Amino acid sequence: MKSSTIQAAQIERVVVRGVSWVGDAVMSVPALRELRRVLPRAHVTLATRRPAEGIFTDADYLDALLVEDKSGKGVRSLLKQRRRWREERFDLAVILQNSFNRRSSLAPQGFPTAWVTRPKTVACF
Repeated sequence: MKSSTIQAAQIERVVVRGVSWVGDAVMSVPALRELRRVLPRAHVTLATRRPAEGIFTDADYLDALLVEDKSGKGVRSLLKQRRRWREERFDLAVILQNSFNRRSSLAPQGFPTAWVTRPKTVACF
């Protein structure tokens, strides 16, 4: 995979692939707040599922919510999500899920991806 360097000042649009479960979503709030602190001028969009939507509605550390439809699963659903993310023209993707499927399907989209697997561990692709 092609390696690239991106400076924080260059990042204008960020998508964060949130977690699926409500308890995990609550635990992701500190990471989202830190992302806002590090990238104060970036437009931060959280992609999450409907059960966690209420936790993030009106959150001051997010600019937009992208609520994913759970009706589709598998390759078709991932391709639909990739297409939508490309349309949004994000500069950076941050994956909060500890899921190889999400990392492998979202990383090769032409923008840097950070995959957060546990506190203080970030893998960049």
